[in-house]
Amino acid sequence: MVDKPILLIRKGDKDCEEIVKKVKGRDVEIVEVRDNPYLIMDIGTAHLPVLITNYAIFTTKDTILAYLGVEEK
Repeated sequence: MVDKPILLIRKGDKDCEEIVKKVKGRDVEIVEVRDNPYLIMDIGTAHLPVLITNYAIFTTKDTILAYLGVEEK
């Protein structure tokens, strides 16, 4: 079990950096990862960002922000 949601990001990725700006200060652990085909295959998605919680894995920017309670403007 994870204590708080884990957000996997890739530095330099536009969507990842946009999400990081919006979730600063929230209870989420941000982990920068390099392209790792084994990690991505295990998670079951072909891209980052990815949010991992105890109950689900979120693989799109919209669902990640919605889960963390961040509204799009």
